[in-house]
Amino acid sequence: MSGVKTSKVAKDANASPQSFSYGFFDESGTGTGPFDPTIVLLDSGANVIDPATKEQLPASLGQKTSAQSLSVTVASDQTPVQVAVTGTLPAFENPAEVNITDAGPAALEAGGNLEATATNTDAAATALGAPADAEATNTSSAWSVTALLKGIFTKLGGVVLGAGSAIVGQVGIDQTLDGVSNGVVIKSSSPLPPGQNIYGAPITRAATLTVKPQVTVGTYGAGTVVGGLLTFNNAIDLGSNQFSGCVKSIRLLITATCKATFNLYLFNIQPAASIWTDGQQPSLAGSDAQGLLGCYPLNNADSALGMAYTFYQLDDVNIHYSIPNSNDILYGVLVINGTTVPTFSTSNDVSLSLGIIKY
Repeated sequence: MSGVKTSKVAKDANASPQSFSYGFFDESGTGTGPFDPTIVLLDSGANVIDPATKEQLPASLGQKTSAQSLSVTVASDQTPVQVAVTGTLPAFENPAEVNITDAGPAALEAGGNLEATATNTDAAATALGAPADAEATNTSSAWSVTALLKGIFTKLGGVVLGAGSAIVGQVGIDQTLDGVSNGVVIKSSSPLPPGQNIYGAPITRAATLTVKPQVTVGTYGAGTVVGGLLTFNNAIDLGSNQFSGCVKSIRLLITATCKATFNLYLFNIQPAASIWTDGQQPSLAGSDAQGLLGCYPLNNADSALGMAYTFYQLDDVNIHYSIPNSNDILYGVLVINGTTVPTFSTSNDVSLSLGIIKY
């Protein structure tokens, strides 16, 4: 027998009972000695185990619950630890399940970050694709995101607008209310020449308004009214929200040879309080004066064509008007101006026309 081992109870420096082991070993291995006693203290002297640490030590080895396990930290010089992870992660914010696939060991980098490969396994999801994917050509097949983007790019690239020749659908401007409508800005490089353009009225309609008043057969007196109060209907387009217009020209036609001169007075409201009796002197009421647009002379009688007609023409009138109260009528009064007076042979000898534009 080369050695004997036994256990006894001893006390350490704090007089606390301690277990120790000692053994006698045959140093020569011949059984004759000498024997060297070796004593090993498990918890004594400089090797005293801290009581707090001692309580954290598990009672036995093997896998434990977290409450019964001893906490450890990874060493600062620890090289990456290879782990293989499989399983299904919860949905998080993406309704498609994301699986951690076993595409090879995942390295635990310095600092404790888990490196793994995530794959979207939702059958309805579309793959991202690769740069070499062919472009999508329809909307019914399953395409990768790359193919769809290529298809959209091709479609957009095929739309070419020729300068000044292409129409994109039907374009309009919202004209509901101030502050709500889309504003139209004129480029500083293309300003509107003053006095030649109407800003905000891209659409105008030309029209001729004609009235044929009933006149008295015979000779009129100087300064009298011819035909009473004249009404020019449809001077604006109420249905198109166009409440303004401009008188561009005035033409008077008399089916007789005439040398008399006339003044035409135009109103944008009905001068109902005034007196405009045919063949009588006119009388303008003060309340009607605010509707007077102006006085326009017709003094260029022309019968040179050799017919029994007399023409009067006044161009470049350019009087702009608007008509209030949801009305579309301009009113006129034709008055003889001067001592030369007309003589009419029928009640239909007079025709008066206004050349206008509506906007």
